[in-house]
Amino acid sequence: MSRMFIFFYYIIFILTLNIFVFQANAYEDEDEDEEINEKKSLVNLNNNEKLISNIKTKQEACKILNHKVVTYIDLIYYVKNCNLMLINDPEVSNNLIQDQRKSIVSLSANVYAMMPIGNNYTSDDYYNDYTKNSDGSFHSICQKYEKWVVTSDSINYYFIDSCKKRLFKNFNDISLFTDKSKPIFSLQPRILNRFPTGEPIIVKKKSDESVMVVPETEIKAGLPSAKVLCGKLDRKVVSFHEGFFFLENCKLYTISDFNIDIQKKADDLGGIKELTIKQAIGIPQVGTIKSKDVLNRMR
Repeated sequence: MSRMFIFFYYIIFILTLNIFVFQANAYEDEDEDEEINEKKSLVNLNNNEKLISNIKTKQEACKILNHKVVTYIDLIYYVKNCNLMLINDPEVSNNLIQDQRKSIVSLSANVYAMMPIGNNYTSDDYYNDYTKNSDGSFHSICQKYEKWVVTSDSINYYFIDSCKKRLFKNFNDISLFTDKSKPIFSLQPRILNRFPTGEPIIVKKKSDESVMVVPETEIKAGLPSAKVLCGKLDRKVVSFHEGFFFLENCKLYTISDFNIDIQKKADDLGGIKELTIKQAIGIPQVGTIKSKDVLNRMR
């Protein structure tokens, strides 16, 4: 009987010991899990959050965020002289992020409240801060394209004026800012973006410039024959003053919708010839013609 009691107590002892060992291992595993989770939380805390978490005062905000691109809700700012300068122009924000390699810092409500709001950050500000003194290359680019028409996508065209790009609002106005055989430059977007944006080009026309008007006083007797006046201009695009015409069978047709495609093809064929006064008077003007017909018949 005593042996049975001894055996029974021995079993109880072994079971109790196993329970203590199991609980100890469980607590140890729990501590390890907590330590791992703590490490994970530190890893998940990104640089942006660490940066913002270090800001406790306005002075710290000014020092840490100076010359950085920051966001709050859906607004984008550039921090300069301790002011939040709103960026409305996506071209400016793209230049800061892509060309200047600026990372975007998301502000907390507390930090946003510390910072005063300044003036908007414009393309002129970007130009003065980043491209005005960049190794003199912008100056040479500006001089190269000054008073020329440029594009980077064949959709939007600009006139470079005083080192600023001015958008053409009306496609037909482009021809008024180019010489008759002067090409339109195609620039890389990166180059075009270096030009600050100026006021759009708006042309106010006083009369219908598609029709030639020759003063009576300029009509002279004894003009050569039409055949002589036409010379080798048959099926060519010509111009007079600010109008463009297609000459065929020694007759002038006003091009009603002159466009860049005609300009390019004319350049390939030797350019657009400016008519003399005598040619403008002596060659009859008989009607109008569409650009698609001009392109098909030019040679």
